[in-house]
Amino acid sequence: MPTAKIINSSASILFCIAVFMYFGIVYPFHISYQEHYQMFLYNFSYMKETVSYPGGFAGYLSAFLTQFFIFPTAGALIVALLLGALQGLVWNAAKKLGASGLYYPLSFVPSLIYWSLMGDENYLPVGIVAPVLSLLCFYFYSRLNNDKCRLVSFLIITPLLFLADGVSFLLFSVIAAIFEYTKADKNYKKLLLCLAWTFICFLFIPLILRNTGLMYPKSLLYFGVPFYRFPLLGISYPVLVYLFSLLLVPVLSAAVSARFSTRKSLLLSALYLIVAVSGGWLIHDMTNKEKEEVMAYDYYTYNRNWKKVLEMAEKKSPDSPLTVACLNLALCKQGLMADRMFNFYQNGTEGLLPSYTKDFTAPLVASEIYYHIGFVNTAQRFTFEAMESIPDYNKSARAIKRLAETNIINGEYDVARKYLKILGNTLFYKDWAERALAAIEDESLITQNEEWSYLRKYRTKKDFLFSEQELDMMLGFVFSQDETNRMAYEYLMAVCLLKKDLPSFVKYYPLGKKIGYNHIPISYQEALVYAWGLSHKDMKGIPYPISSAVISNVNAYGRTYTSVQNAEPLLRKQFSGTYWYYLHFR
Repeated sequence: MPTAKIINSSASILFCIAVFMYFGIVYPFHISYQEHYQMFLYNFSYMKETVSYPGGFAGYLSAFLTQFFIFPTAGALIVALLLGALQGLVWNAAKKLGASGLYYPLSFVPSLIYWSLMGDENYLPVGIVAPVLSLLCFYFYSRLNNDKCRLVSFLIITPLLFLADGVSFLLFSVIAAIFEYTKADKNYKKLLLCLAWTFICFLFIPLILRNTGLMYPKSLLYFGVPFYRFPLLGISYPVLVYLFSLLLVPVLSAAVSARFSTRKSLLLSALYLIVAVSGGWLIHDMTNKEKEEVMAYDYYTYNRNWKKVLEMAEKKSPDSPLTVACLNLALCKQGLMADRMFNFYQNGTEGLLPSYTKDFTAPLVASEIYYHIGFVNTAQRFTFEAMESIPDYNKSARAIKRLAETNIINGEYDVARKYLKILGNTLFYKDWAERALAAIEDESLITQNEEWSYLRKYRTKKDFLFSEQELDMMLGFVFSQDETNRMAYEYLMAVCLLKKDLPSFVKYYPLGKKIGYNHIPISYQEALVYAWGLSHKDMKGIPYPISSAVISNVNAYGRTYTSVQNAEPLLRKQFSGTYWYYLHFR
């Protein structure tokens, strides 16, 4: 059926394009997220440690590919090719078992399932790599024409594949067993022999490995590298469904083809429609745009792309603590915080300086804010705790880089060298590590680094007990070390405003005389005017150069607030970007 072949080939190409566009345009920051929480090293000890348990080779290969996710477009292409390869290999298995080309659409089902699962950032690329390795082995195995050669190959490949691929080896062994059953005119002897050898390998290889001194959990020895980032949760229900689909699709396609020999093109169209609609619904259901937004803000903040952060906020004001915190940092770095802070949604001090949480994601994002303000030690603590909390026990190249930076800034060069030597074994962080090592040997290079020299000047230089409940005191302590520290001053003022602590704001406001403002920032004017109005009947005698526009606006706001019942909708429309609206309604 030439037309069906063209349709099927076109469908595979379109599928790869769709995956690439999804992860390259719709979901790119979930791709970069994967790279942030792993570190692939080019040395023998890392390889030896990684491949020393069942499934380790698949994990090693997955980590090798994931390092390229540092570029979201490259990561999207890799995922597209992997899912496309998985679909092609599933169809190869189905065809070898006797499936008709009319059932080609079913071969997309496993790839669509894992595509949807990757909407959850904790499903790892190894979930595609491991089945691809197993089905690739079957692809070459099925091309052997000699029965004895295939049998010997099966006996050798099965245990080796178990060691390399973990539980995914069952895809090869079970499909190969069914393949031998069909090749031998449904003779049960080869089927039972293959299944018995599979059972023996699965049962005894982990026991042998455990007796050799490998002190890994039984779950790791029996099932290999987990597809989900939280290995202690075991094999989840979605993963079981996914693995089962990889076996069921080839077997079911072959069984149905043998029973129904119809050639109607209507069947092909119907199957494509069902698969496409079901897969699209799954992917849409698993797509989490809120998390993607947080990852986008983190990505641009980590890469110092402040303008992109502001562009995102202009299109849609962020509303979660982490995204708002990234926005406020970008505003501050661009010199816009004091003027434009309340043009965007604010959710209190958590959207300014996020507190520490026992997690591996939020502290890494929060550490960026503390780092740029000058709380270098706090940033170091958050980063280290985040890395040590990664649930699959991986290290993070991003975190190692930040730890090297904080130690360089603090002058702890011996500690920094240890981290930099680790990064020297990576592909994309090696050049940076070499430059950093050169800077340690020649401190003039540190002075030439704008960011490091800035943080050396403004970092906390004395020991003190950091308290997240007393942020104003912490910021005041940093600012008192150097009263030209604009970021510390603006964050101190912002804490007072967000806590609605106007007396403290008025008290601390004069501290900014050395900052060098050419005008009183708008949000400060609005707060000063309101504070003055609390104890005075009018604006006469106010000791600050407040603009006439601000005075006019506060008078209009006051009239509406006091004269209109349930004035919030009207005030939101006219004054949502003012501090007064935040003060009363946030």
